[in-house]
Amino acid sequence: MKIALCNDIFEFGGNRLADRRWAGRFPGAGWASVFFELAAQRGWEVASGEIALSHVQCGYWRADEVLVVQELDSAWGARLREAGCRPLLLTCLESPLYASLFFDRWQSLAASFRHYMVPASDAARADVAGHARGWPLRFPCYWQQQRSALSDWATRPGDVVLVAANKYWSHEDLAAAPSWTRPRSYIQWRRHDAMVKASPSRRQAQRQQLHDARLEAITALSAAGMLDLYGSGWDRLSVLPRRWQQRLADVSLPYRGKAADKHQLQSGFKFALCFENVSAPGYVTEKIIEALVAGAIPVYLGAPDIADHVPANAFIDAGRLASMAQLPETLNAVSAQDAARMIAAGQDFLDSEAGRMHAYEGFADWVATLAQEATHVV
Repeated sequence: MKIALCNDIFEFGGNRLADRRWAGRFPGAGWASVFFELAAQRGWEVASGEIALSHVQCGYWRADEVLVVQELDSAWGARLREAGCRPLLLTCLESPLYASLFFDRWQSLAASFRHYMVPASDAARADVAGHARGWPLRFPCYWQQQRSALSDWATRPGDVVLVAANKYWSHEDLAAAPSWTRPRSYIQWRRHDAMVKASPSRRQAQRQQLHDARLEAITALSAAGMLDLYGSGWDRLSVLPRRWQQRLADVSLPYRGKAADKHQLQSGFKFALCFENVSAPGYVTEKIIEALVAGAIPVYLGAPDIADHVPANAFIDAGRLASMAQLPETLNAVSAQDAARMIAAGQDFLDSEAGRMHAYEGFADWVATLAQEATHVV
């Protein structure tokens, strides 16, 4: 069996994801290194998209023997499919805020695949993308070995932790704008920028963005002295609108720098703030799962159908609050008994079939099963 893993991110080329240490640097990528290992055990051949295309073009691989696993609208995947390779699985781990052009046409693209996993409320409907089978998003984000004995919740030294880069859906920091050395590059960038700005998916995502809600939560928890903030960029607030620069300065932002080990860090806190970039059905990322693995109680805001993906008794739904100003009081009201029940529910979910899909090992097993089934189809 020949399988091409197609993603246009430069760091994923050259079969680099076969190295666990390298893959571990990128959220969501670890499953690929596990898949390389599974394939080797089974005598399958796996390659990143550009290497697979080279194998096909030089005749080392026959096109009709190659299964394509493609992330977003990868150019390598498109070229392999044009060469006659068999499209197996289309995946998307991004939000429409950052992959809007893909979301504008995901249904037509998914129609050529046997399976697809796209964060959308209608992603699992059989009639959305032809005869392809849709699956709800299961963001792979941890190694099974990271699940270990959890420390006592009541005695943890930290209250609430947020590990996230300082991003805002519309950047105001002009100093961060790219510099151009060739007019053609500038023209291409302007053309692409115009397409993104005109994207219906992006306009919808902008209406659903949660960056302002996250900053409201940061403000409320910082003022209450309950938050520890980690991640890149929080020492440079110029990317934020001026109103947020002032509000965060007024509360003395509790910035602690970058997190060396997110899992270990979160395990020392009672709660973890888990706010998605957008509130879109089906878009549930690694944020809430990583908190569950660490044994911190997730404070979640994001997908309106979150209870279809993670049991409602395993987290605190910040979307039920009238405002983020209620967060400190809400979290202070959680008893040790309440916490024990929520943590147990989260661990039960991770032990379930759906929960295991979020582990790199479980996701890789699932992709391997899809590939095995595809080879038995006449």
